[in-house]
Amino acid sequence: PDRCGHRHRAATAAATALHRPHCTACLLAMLTRIAAMLALLPLGCALLAPPHAGAGCSLLSLPYERLHSLVGGAGAKSVWRHLRSGRDPAAAAAGADGLCAAARASLAAHTSPSHVAPVVREHSTSDGTRKLLLRLRDGHEVETVLIPPRPDVAGGGRARNARARSTLCVSSQVGCRQGCRFCATGTMGLFRSLDTDEVLAQVFAARGLAEREALPPLSNLVFMGMGEPADNVPAVRGALAALTDRRRFGFSPRAVTVSTVAPTAAAFGALLGIGEEEAPPPPALAWSLHAADASLRRRLVPTAVDEPEALREGLCAALAALPPRRRRLVVEYVLLGGVNDGLAEADELAAFLRPVEAACFDPGRASRRTGVLVNLIPYNDGGGGAAARKGGGGGVGRRAGGSRR
Repeated sequence: PDRCGHRHRAATAAATALHRPHCTACLLAMLTRIAAMLALLPLGCALLAPPHAGAGCSLLSLPYERLHSLVGGAGAKSVWRHLRSGRDPAAAAAGADGLCAAARASLAAHTSPSHVAPVVREHSTSDGTRKLLLRLRDGHEVETVLIPPRPDVAGGGRARNARARSTLCVSSQVGCRQGCRFCATGTMGLFRSLDTDEVLAQVFAARGLAEREALPPLSNLVFMGMGEPADNVPAVRGALAALTDRRRFGFSPRAVTVSTVAPTAAAFGALLGIGEEEAPPPPALAWSLHAADASLRRRLVPTAVDEPEALREGLCAALAALPPRRRRLVVEYVLLGGVNDGLAEADELAAFLRPVEAACFDPGRASRRTGVLVNLIPYNDGGGGAAARKGGGGGVGRRAGGSRR
């Protein structure tokens, strides 16, 4: 019996402290106890963590202001010098990181970045691409791909221009619910979404690899790995805040591209942070369109709900909310032989994108370019099956590898 004389039933045998209240006094007492427990949680952690989350948020997603309050200004800068280079501050020798014993003890309360999603397998291809398989805390695995710079064919080495930098293909989910017929991940279905720490752990691991092996600098990120970013907006937006913060990872917002199949017309604005207060600068945006014709696109993306025209309207509205110099778009278009690669489809695509060109127009753009780039992606079935033909009843073959697009 409780002190009030009422009996309460335990919710579970493992959580006997949580009772079902039978009077106002019991309810108030229970809320007081819960508030006291929540006050002990570190700032920056989600109030209601998903079942797969660890005991605490990691240093990767800890807000910089909170880190500053724990270890001071010099300590926060030291911590992020390590994290930015893919090194775990906890592994640094005492004194080498500029942190006192008390500061190191404060950091110990947060999950080590090395433990969020360690690399369990690595595969290299002939062109220097490095595929990293990371194991999450619940046993699920996710892939991130480090792509080398474009070769300098004339010089026989690496390019010396803006493309002389590495790009990381980042995943946002384990699997994907969109079911695109040409995508390997689409055949998996969705297991779960990643949290912000798990997204950032991919960048942390890739930066560490690039540092250790003296690879070309990693300065470009594309959210084109496993999953649909628009189905995991909170974690993706949280990761973008850390990635584009000059005090943390320090990526240029223009060097971070978020790709979406656009499950709804509102997806574009959500990923760009339209309407958010104190939102970080918007990333570059890519739309996985693949077909301008509604019926054909529905075959390629079976989960598509909105018509392409409705999606385009939402896209143009989101672009219009950005400053003119930020109104840019990459349109992703996988070329499927006999399906969407004919002259008729090309003309249809050009006509479909004219309103988007108008939305992206910036009179101050010196290059006079439209701001819209169509990225034609060669289809690779990876031995998984042939692409469907027009009028056929079969499916469209899948792409090889873990990337969606």
